[in-house]
Amino acid sequence: MNYTARLRDAHWRFFHLMGIDPDTGLISADRRLAGSEHRKFAGYPYAGSRYDSDDRVKRLLVVGLDASRDKNPGGGPMWDAGQFARAITDPDINPHMAGVCFAALRYAFPVAWGWKRYESQRKSCMRLIKDGLDLPKNPLQYIAFTNFYKWVTRGRTSGRGDQDRIHFNPRAEIDLVHEEVRILHPEVVVLQGKPFAESGFANTRSFIEQFADCYVVFHPAYPNKGFHPRGMLQRT
Repeated sequence: MNYTARLRDAHWRFFHLMGIDPDTGLISADRRLAGSEHRKFAGYPYAGSRYDSDDRVKRLLVVGLDASRDKNPGGGPMWDAGQFARAITDPDINPHMAGVCFAALRYAFPVAWGWKRYESQRKSCMRLIKDGLDLPKNPLQYIAFTNFYKWVTRGRTSGRGDQDRIHFNPRAEIDLVHEEVRILHPEVVVLQGKPFAESGFANTRSFIEQFADCYVVFHPAYPNKGFHPRGMLQRT
């Protein structure tokens, strides 16, 4: 199944509805709302090249809250698979991608593929990766990833995206996230970030639970909590 093509079609329909230029990620001037002139659509979801390719590996969708930064200053949203393909060999790997790697080990991969070797470690996900992992596969090639909030302040370099946790058309934007879930049809969804446990996300959690096991976990930037079982919140 060509997941990327189906995701692209869904996003282009969303762009048409919202009046977004796919080349820039900007809402057209005649459709803008307060604050949207400073923001652009941040980026597309990611589906690894081996997603849904191995019956031993569960289809895992990891959902972050927001984009870490404007990854294409002066340009539009990208299908940025490169950061995932490089993540576990990149010496500058960031805490978020490191945590996504361990989320894959914990929730998608067979136990024999590595989780048991790391579950009781006291180091952060990022430190463990920099020290060198002994894994038979690159976990990030087998999973999918998206963000719940789709906007980024143009030119933002800070990794904190609290100011971009915003909707300009809440119904359409949340429907887009739900459509991503339908297309990717995951067996497990991991929601990264404590806010996902709050009542404002109850409808999305309920929607996901129609398709998949759903977990809310600490954001992996928190030391030792992005992968360690004691850092996991209750299953929703």
